[in-house]
Amino acid sequence: NIISEGRMFGVGMILSTQNLSDFKSSKMDYSSFIGSWIIHHVNNISRSEIANIFGAADTNYQGYMDFITNAKKFESICKLGNTIVGIRDIPYFELIERDERFINKE
Repeated sequence: NIISEGRMFGVGMILSTQNLSDFKSSKMDYSSFIGSWIIHHVNNISRSEIANIFGAADTNYQGYMDFITNAKKFESICKLGNTIVGIRDIPYFELIERDERFINKE
């Protein structure tokens, strides 16, 4: 209920899994409630999972599959609403070296 009804109250969630099928139960496909996705390397993503995430009418499904199955460490595909981009994630060990919030100011 939190996933499906919480949005009307401004509740957001971060869900993480190694298998996209984890968002499905016998009663409900919870991925339909997810508006933003960050997908790292997935070995065996299916065409139906791609269609659920990016929309069945999107003709670039093979490009998404190729990107996701071949993504290197710290590479992701990001879908925010209708915007889809490939991104390079910033790992924590790099962030603390260059972000002023982490640099020691002695």
